[in-house]
Amino acid sequence: MNLIKKLQNISNNYTLLYLEDDTQLREQLERSFNRLFKKCYSVENGEEGLKFCDTHQVDLIITDINMPIVNGIEFIEKIKDSKNPIPAILVISAYNEDGYIEKLEQLNIKNRLTKPVDKDQLIETLYDICIKDCEIE
Repeated sequence: MNLIKKLQNISNNYTLLYLEDDTQLREQLERSFNRLFKKCYSVENGEEGLKFCDTHQVDLIITDINMPIVNGIEFIEKIKDSKNPIPAILVISAYNEDGYIEKLEQLNIKNRLTKPVDKDQLIETLYDICIKDCEIE
């Protein structure tokens, strides 16, 4: 069984929140994520993501870093400070500067990919996350 089929067998039970300010990329990946996950919700910035998380529980969050209003790092900080269970988080960003990486490490974010994302690497990373991190306690 190939990895994408294995991922689908696991991920079809999980909900995903995808934060991305690039409309074209967000819509393209949202279509792909909806084939993999039970449901994929998408928003264009961290402020919308925080509002969504106030009323919905998700198993996995994929977020960009550089977004308007509330960026990805601020979003992660606020999610971790909230009373809601912390879902698995994957950061996908064009930014791989030391300051961002250091801040993500301080926030204990181990799952990150650099744009442009290789499809096979994304599938492998999502599979690993779903196997290890998506079980909300």
